[in-house]
Amino acid sequence: MFGQRQRATGEVDELDDGLGDDEEEDQDEAEEDDDEAQQQQEHDGLEDDGLNEGCVSLQSQAQCFTQAGHGRVSTRGGDGKVTLSGELCQSAPTMWAPTLPDARMAPAGSYLDKGIGKLCQRGTYSTALSSSNNCVPCPDGITTAGEGSTTAGACSLALKGYYIDPDNSTLAIECPLDMYQDEEAAVTACTACPYGWKTKETGATGLALCLAPPGYELLEGAQTISACPAGSYKPDWNRNLCTECGTGVITLESGSVSKDACLVPAGWGLTSLSPMVAEPCEQNTYGHDVDRVAVANARCTACPTDMFTLDVLDGAPRSGLYTSEENCLVKPGWGTTATIPQECPAGTFNEGKNRLPCQQCKTGFTTVDGGSTHSQECYSTLIDARNDVFNLEDESAWVEDVAATTGELCGTACTSSATCVMYQFILSEAGDGSGTCSLLSADGDPSHSLTKSELEEAAISMFQVRGANLY
Repeated sequence: MFGQRQRATGEVDELDDGLGDDEEEDQDEAEEDDDEAQQQQEHDGLEDDGLNEGCVSLQSQAQCFTQAGHGRVSTRGGDGKVTLSGELCQSAPTMWAPTLPDARMAPAGSYLDKGIGKLCQRGTYSTALSSSNNCVPCPDGITTAGEGSTTAGACSLALKGYYIDPDNSTLAIECPLDMYQDEEAAVTACTACPYGWKTKETGATGLALCLAPPGYELLEGAQTISACPAGSYKPDWNRNLCTECGTGVITLESGSVSKDACLVPAGWGLTSLSPMVAEPCEQNTYGHDVDRVAVANARCTACPTDMFTLDVLDGAPRSGLYTSEENCLVKPGWGTTATIPQECPAGTFNEGKNRLPCQQCKTGFTTVDGGSTHSQECYSTLIDARNDVFNLEDESAWVEDVAATTGELCGTACTSSATCVMYQFILSEAGDGSGTCSLLSADGDPSHSLTKSELEEAAISMFQVRGANLY
């Protein structure tokens, strides 16, 4: 070995290490022998570790290949460096048979997947060395604690929604309705749902599946669920409260499960859809005679033209329900026809507040004008009082009977009088059938002495009535 040292003056002197040329050559040869021996030792060590010869000349152990029948093992040293070695396969998930290099076998707790050994998944197991592509499954509803199980006894945990039969540990039973089981554990019973909640199906896997069924709700502070009250409904499995049908809208019973159960009562009609509001039909409208589904057309129906409900005709609050067109009536002095109502023409009458046609006066009788309301308004078209004719325009010939306050009493008063030949009854404006009774007496001096035939010829000039109702 030689070295150089530069002097301060810039001159370079050769240094003598004290060795001769022969000695230097011997030392170099010894060092080369040591290197070869070290390389051979490393090679032998790699072969012992199951790594192939090519590993010696590679730059990294990561490029080394394992020898047949060996597996690679990595080890991290105290300095943090990772070294590789190989070991003979004995209990790895995939094993090579010594005499049959291509015959792969999976040990207990494993299976082969395309020639690669893998651990049995949870819920399965294998008990011996095997070339099978599958592990043995646990009975239905039972699983194992982890992967790689090697015995059937490892199947000991009930899946969620199941419990282990206390009399048979290899049998799992599904949780019945209204119970749940939310663990993978060796449990022998399921837990009942609280508050009377129910499950939609068997095998519930958690408390979240405990629900109130359709038509039921859990009120705040209640200890158990209860049916939706009348006038409300709930269609689904959940923990929601029941939904109100709306103001004035009913259901036939509690526990309704559909909006279709919401009904508009007979004689009522919808006035609003959102929010839903129903009110009694009145003011010349009517509803159905039965409860009906609360849909858009479930409204009150208007009466036909010129027909009215009693609350309008009487000018008073509604009494009872209007459930059909039969509650639509004509006003006094009007009558029904084949088409629409009309005012009663002269010679007819109708007291109104009904659905009748106008009634004809008796033969020989008529009314002063149209719109008559009572039969008392019909008077004779000829006046025959024992062949005497009286001037009806002479008001002095009429005597008022104050005791006869109705048409019937007025007629009775005239009939019972020997001198009364005719009476007239003028209705008051009160509309209650009362009025003023006047009697025409035979004791009066007739203004004319005409026979009946003569009266007929002069009927127009002799018989004129100005607004009086004659009987």
